[in-house]
Amino acid sequence: MHLGLTQYTACSEGTKFVENAARLGVEGAEPFIGSPDDKLLNLPTGKLHELRNKAMDLGVRIPSACLGAFNNDSSLVESSGKAKAIAFIEKFLDFSHALGSDLMLLCSYIESHPDSEIKKTNMINVVQEILPYAADLDVRIAIESPLPADELKEMIQTIDSEQVGVYFDTGNAVANGYDPVEEIETLDQDIFAVHIKDCHSLQLLGLHLGNGDVDFPGSVEALKKIEYDDWLMIETSGDDEEAVKEDIQRLRAFWNEAGED
Repeated sequence: MHLGLTQYTACSEGTKFVENAARLGVEGAEPFIGSPDDKLLNLPTGKLHELRNKAMDLGVRIPSACLGAFNNDSSLVESSGKAKAIAFIEKFLDFSHALGSDLMLLCSYIESHPDSEIKKTNMINVVQEILPYAADLDVRIAIESPLPADELKEMIQTIDSEQVGVYFDTGNAVANGYDPVEEIETLDQDIFAVHIKDCHSLQLLGLHLGNGDVDFPGSVEALKKIEYDDWLMIETSGDDEEAVKEDIQRLRAFWNEAGED
């Protein structure tokens, strides 16, 4: 298991999330891009290489990058928006590659929720079309969506590529009314990475561990049962650093205790 912090948790300002992740003693940091005009996204490639190298010097990896802009842009799930969506994702793939990330998170919530068959089809078409470009850059794609695990798994099977999987989120599962343990068991090897946060049932929030309804011991146990041993990215509020430190400690404890008699 590798432990990291999202930009939201480490520091939402500029590139300080890398330094803060190192200072808080985790192994990774994940940038979040919420709009096409995000300053970080539009840094020159040389500057992104500098950030990647700085992270490496600090002992921190940037294993994944999160594209959240489609939460406010429906082009990902509309046939008329296909060209726009592809162009944006290709730009984000370049961004991910420049940072040394081998995984991009394609977030499909709110405006881009694939909540109908035609939206699912449109999104699948976009992903299939950008796969050759992603393969050239050696960047995998992990989809995060409000769909239940069985429907999301069906989408992944339709795309039919080892490059495409799921970015699972413990808090989002509960917020969407699902049991994260059952979702993990269903998704199984399709899980590429995991966001860790707490939520109340049917309330999409980024609560600190223990402040919501997520069964973390059960979720961690389920991850171990499917032999998941990759990145756990904490995505709780970064406003209270002491609470983030406690999240880190609790998650490590959950992981170390899981599977023990």
